[in-house]
Amino acid sequence: TTLFRSIINNKNRPIIIIGGGIGGLTLALALLQDGHCVRVYEQACELKEVGAGISLAPNCSKVFQQLGVAEIIARQSSVPELGELKNGTTGELLSTIPFVNLKSTFGYPYYQIHRADAHKILLDAVHRKDSDCIQLNHVFTNYSQTEEEVTVNFTDQPSTIGACVIGCDGIRSAVRAQITGKQPARFTGFVAWRAIVPATQLPASYLVEKSNVRVHHQRQFVYYPIKSGTELNVSVFAEQDWKIESWTEKADKNELKALFQNFQQDVVEIIDAINPESCFKWALFDRDPINCWQDGRVVLLGDAAHPMLPFLGQGAAMAIEDAWFLAQSLISFDEIETAFIRYQDARLERSSWVLSESRATGKRMGGDDLSPSTFSDDRAMHAQKMFGYDPVAESASAFS
Repeated sequence: TTLFRSIINNKNRPIIIIGGGIGGLTLALALLQDGHCVRVYEQACELKEVGAGISLAPNCSKVFQQLGVAEIIARQSSVPELGELKNGTTGELLSTIPFVNLKSTFGYPYYQIHRADAHKILLDAVHRKDSDCIQLNHVFTNYSQTEEEVTVNFTDQPSTIGACVIGCDGIRSAVRAQITGKQPARFTGFVAWRAIVPATQLPASYLVEKSNVRVHHQRQFVYYPIKSGTELNVSVFAEQDWKIESWTEKADKNELKALFQNFQQDVVEIIDAINPESCFKWALFDRDPINCWQDGRVVLLGDAAHPMLPFLGQGAAMAIEDAWFLAQSLISFDEIETAFIRYQDARLERSSWVLSESRATGKRMGGDDLSPSTFSDDRAMHAQKMFGYDPVAESASAFS
C-alpha cells in the first residue's frame, strides 16, 4: 500500500520541513497521520507564535476536520455572526457579510482565533504523534541534493539528510531564495499595527460576535472578539513611510491615535484602551508570485511560495490548503519529484488568484471611492469562490 511504501522509503530519510509555523505544523500533522517520518526544523529557541487574531475561513476549516483538531479549534475560536464594513469617519454602512450563514452554505464556519492558540493546537497534535518531530534552534542556511536525498545545512548545528525538503519558512523564505535567487520586496506604502485589548477595558457592545472593518482614505481599522469574547483583536493598516518588516517592533500608541483621530467613537475608544506595551507595528512588503516552487526534491509552501497581503485574511488559510494538497500528493505518488510537480500544478492557479484578490482588496479599501457601490456584488470577498473551495475534495480530484 501507499502507507507501507511511505514508511519504508522514509525510515532513514525523513521528510524535512523548514519552519514550524501554522503551515509547517499542518503539513507535519497530515504526513504523520499517514505514517511518514517527519522532522520540522525551526530557527526559534522556543516554539511559540507571536501575532494576533487570524481568520480560519470555511475553505480551510475542513482540513482541521480531517486532521482531528476541528473540535478544539471550534472551542477556542469566536464565530462572527456578521461582518460590517463602514466608512470610518461618517459611519456609513458600505457592505455586510452574513458570516452566520457560511456553515449552512459551505459546511464549515468562519472561525476567528488568536494565532498562538491555533498554533498550539497544531503543535500539541504533532507532539502526540511524534514527540521528537520538532527540532528547535536550527537556522537554515542552504541545501544540496542528489537523485536520492537532500542534505540541509544549519548555522551552528550539524547537517541533516532527508528524502526531501519543504520550505515553510514564510514571506522571507531562505529556501525560496536558494530556488529563485534573492528577489527584492516592494514596500506597499502601508504599515500595519496589531494589539490585543482585554474585554474588561471596553464596552460590552464591542465584544459581540461581529467582524468590524472601518475604512477611510488609506486607513483601515479592523476589530473582532477572540477567546470566547474575553479579548478584542485589533489590526490596523495605514499609509506611512516606515520600512521595518518585523512582527515584534514596538509601536507608539499616540502615533496610532493621531492617524485615526477623526474616525468614529468606536475606533477612538478602542485605541484609548490599548496597552502601550502591547502595541506593535510592521511595514507591509509585497512580493510577486513565482511560477516555479520546486527544485528537484525541494518545494515551497504557504507564504514562501505565494506571499499574501493581509487584506482578505487568507494567509493562514492558503498555507493550510497547501499543506493538505502537498500531503495528499506525497501519499498519492511514489516519486517525490512527481508529487511536488503535481502539487504545484494543483495549487498555482488558486493561490495566485487569492494573492491578486488580496492586493485588489487592499487598494479598494484604501481608496477614496468609499460608497456602497464600490463594495457591491460581493466584490470585497468573492465568498462563493473563496469560501466554497473544498481542498479535501479538490485534492482527491487532482490526484485521482
